[in-house]
Amino acid sequence: MSESIYAALDKNSEMFYKALKYGRVRGVAALVPPEGAEGSRAAILSKTARELVERDIMVALPGVLAGELKAEGLTAEQLSRGAGYGVAELCGYLGIEPVVFLDAQNPDTRPLDPFETLGRHANRDLTDLPLAAFPFGDDPLSNADTIDEALHQKRLGIEWCDRFYCRPDSFS
Repeated sequence: MSESIYAALDKNSEMFYKALKYGRVRGVAALVPPEGAEGSRAAILSKTARELVERDIMVALPGVLAGELKAEGLTAEQLSRGAGYGVAELCGYLGIEPVVFLDAQNPDTRPLDPFETLGRHANRDLTDLPLAAFPFGDDPLSNADTIDEALHQKRLGIEWCDRFYCRPDSFS
C-alpha cells in the first residue's frame, strides 16, 4: 500500500469502519497465490478482482501478484472499473482505488495498520471483521463466490448489515 493509501484510510478510519459496518463496503479480500502455483496468474487474478469489486468487496494484492499484473500492463485503476456503488463511492471520496497493490517498499508502514484501527473502532478482534486472505484457484467466478460467502458469514457472525440483510438494531 502506498503512503497515500495508508494516510487516506487512517485519516478517514471512522468512515471506512461505518462503510464496512453498514454494508456499503462488504469486506476486504487479500488474494494470495495458492501453494505450489507457478507461472503467470494475471488473467485469473484480474477477473477475480474485477468480480469482487463489482460485489462491493475491496481487493488487496501482495507485491508478487501486483508485479504480475503490472507486467501484463494492468493497473489498479483498470481493475477497479465497474466497481459496485458502495465501494466506488467510498474509494472515490478517499481518493483510492478498490483494488490496492500492497508493497513492502516503505519499511515504516505495515499492511495491517489500517485494519487494526478498524478493529478498535468496532471493538472487535481483527479476525472477526470481514477481512481475510484467500488463495485463489483457476475459476474466477468460483473464487469470487467462495470469498463472497466467507465474508458474508463473517458479517452475519458479528451482526453487521450485508447486501440483502440487516437487523434493525444494527443501526443503534
